[in-house]
Amino acid sequence: MNELLNDALTVSLNETTPKKDITPQQCRLIRNLYGDNRPAFSKRINVSLSVIQKYEDGKRDSALLPKRINEQIPKQLIDKANELIVVFNALDSD
Repeated sequence: MNELLNDALTVSLNETTPKKDITPQQCRLIRNLYGDNRPAFSKRINVSLSVIQKYEDGKRDSALLPKRINEQIPKQLIDKANELIVVFNALDSD
């Protein structure tokens, strides 16, 4: 009985834990921080090449790609990509 309760609690916590949304720009930047082309990045995060192509090009809204990035890419790298995007946007506005 305790195992069932623990499993239910774990599932419940996982469902309510917020995941970071990953924009196409962030996806592209994270991929480039690794030095990966699209095929290499698709293997790194275990999604099809077409999902990455369409997501980065803004032709597909995917729940899988942000989920895989959040699962497989270190949080520090995602945070670094976000910092760089803020810098790029500031430079563009000048």
